[in-house]
Amino acid sequence: DAAADLGMTTGALKVAILKAVSNGESEFKAAAVVGPDGTLLMPTAEERRLLHEFGKEVLVVTEPEPGRYVSMTIFELLPFPFEHLGEHYE
Repeated sequence: DAAADLGMTTGALKVAILKAVSNGESEFKAAAVVGPDGTLLMPTAEERRLLHEFGKEVLVVTEPEPGRYVSMTIFELLPFPFEHLGEHYE
């Protein structure tokens, strides 16, 4: 798929976040990405970055193996957001 090769796809989580924001939401407590088979997937790098914009404590729920669920904060998934990288290396 040419669009996927160019990074021009948009995942459901990003669409859901942007739709919520356009409807006036400004806080998110948790997020999950559900795959086609119903398992909970890790958010993409772009989705992690977007979630991080709403605070370090946003909870992400994943399913690394069938029936085993793991919850972690977005900060645990993305501890060094891009705009803050320089501060950690000075």
